Amino acid sequence: MLLGVLALVLAPAGSAGAQEPGPVRYDLRPRYRLGDRQETEARLALLLHLRLRLATQKIDRTSEQETVVFRRTRDEVISVAEGHVEAVRRAFVSAWSGLREPGAPRLTRSFDPLHRTVVVVRVDDDGRPRARLERGEAPRSALRGELLTERYEAALPTRPVAVGEEWSVEGAAFRQVLGRSLGDDVEGALHCSLREVREEALSPAEESERYAVVALRCEARGRRGEGPEAAILSADLEGSLRFSLRRHKIATVSLRGTARLEQVRSEGEHTLELRGEGPLEIKKRTWFPRKPRRPPAAREH
Repeated sequence: MLLGVLALVLAPAGSAGAQEPGPVRYDLRPRYRLGDRQETEARLALLLHLRLRLATQKIDRTSEQETVVFRRTRDEVISVAEGHVEAVRRAFVSAWSGLREPGAPRLTRSFDPLHRTVVVVRVDDDGRPRARLERGEAPRSALRGELLTERYEAALPTRPVAVGEEWSVEGAAFRQVLGRSLGDDVEGALHCSLREVREEALSPAEESERYAVVALRCEARGRRGEGPEAAILSADLEGSLRFSLRRHKIATVSLRGTARLEQVRSEGEHTLELRGEGPLEIKKRTWFPRKPRRPPAAREH
């Protein structure tokens, strides 16, 4: 009897079968229903400080080139099967790109071929997304790369994760995340971790809700053009995305860092070297279903 009492007194806490509760895990897998609507604004801005060298002609010049790409779209899910999106109708409210060439004082804007068009993206028989024009005119090449849903969903974990857990995205999933922002044949990795879960309102016009904040760190390398004289683009970026735990969709993406350009071209006895480096920023914001409109400015009395 005495030995039994002593055993109970001296036993370590929890030895009677009680277990410490595990960390809270969050399911960050997107969910969609028929009729879901959302509006997204996406902006990419790149400022390159360039150096051009042509040694045979004793040319060594520096300049700046600025590029901005903007898209504003409205999506509606028009077909769902077994919880997976099969078709989306996408209206391109605004789509343009801007270029400030070396020596130019300001950006020159030009509309994207998809500006003010409506497309339907649908899964084909091989399970790949295919886009077709429903309204407007655009070359078929402009439809290349359109996805059913947010491309950064490829960065989300396929299993529930706890705050502090890490994972990496490579291969096809990584190429889906970046698309063609760095050209073709993109290689690299996206390193992710669940930084925190917090409640906040993303703007004064919106209600507060809980978001999972995923930290992102990206190393990427791609090429523009063919052959040995193709331009090589690389980037190191850091940022985060917010995943709405109520809606189970990505609400924001923000990445910034440094991009680099390298290209060597030969013409006879001349070798042209072009190198550049500068800040690159990618920002995306999604509203469900639409971006709140600003109230008209109050009249002055």
